[in-house]
Amino acid sequence: MKKINLKKPKIPSNARLMSLMAIILICAAPALVSVIDDSAQSDHMIAMGPYVESDLANPRITFNEDMPSGADGTFSYIPGSANNGTHVFTMNTPANKIYAKSFLGFVIDNSIFDVGVSRIVLNFSGTDVTDVRFLTLIPGSAYSAVPFVEILDADGVGTNSFVCDIDSYSLAKIKSNDISPSINIVFDDGFSGSFEMTSETYAFTTIPYGEIIVGATGALLLICALFATPYFGLNGGYTGPKPKRRGA
Repeated sequence: MKKINLKKPKIPSNARLMSLMAIILICAAPALVSVIDDSAQSDHMIAMGPYVESDLANPRITFNEDMPSGADGTFSYIPGSANNGTHVFTMNTPANKIYAKSFLGFVIDNSIFDVGVSRIVLNFSGTDVTDVRFLTLIPGSAYSAVPFVEILDADGVGTNSFVCDIDSYSLAKIKSNDISPSINIVFDDGFSGSFEMTSETYAFTTIPYGEIIVGATGALLLICALFATPYFGLNGGYTGPKPKRRGA
């Protein structure tokens, strides 16, 4: 009786390589996704340009109580919408600058918050700013204020630029009624009598790293499965059965 020698089939090297890569992808992808938390995915901003003024914008100045009766408190104002985004505010009697307390009425059109604006940066020149606040209002209730924080340089010195991240509570108030928010600016005793202000708005966006990784892993697994078959190789391309020539 003839002895049949059964040889153990040899797995192609490309199949072993692709199988190993597939195992690595299956194990590594979930681990990589798990270390990316939601906060990291949201730390991206899109610049939206300067804020849009509301039709109700009506900047005005408030004075200290010791301002003499009848003193000139008028001012000239050029809105940013008419000056390439730069607001210009100048007291008509500069000597009365020592009585200036705060500036109100910089009203922002609430429609910009519908498109996702959640950060405002204000840049001042010509004077020192003490405090800036973002004011919101619900009809029949009091104002609430979110403070701006001054941006410091590398030496910890103020830059006269202030940033405010609008919290979810303020956004809800803005979107729940038709009253637009406004900006309140307070100056110290060093007020020069005039200032210029520009604004920048930003919207936060989310990059779904987890979904991207999972999708890319799925695509790579399909490629690994393709090259692990005996018909495709890494070195010679297609290695499957060759078509027979007629007449051979």
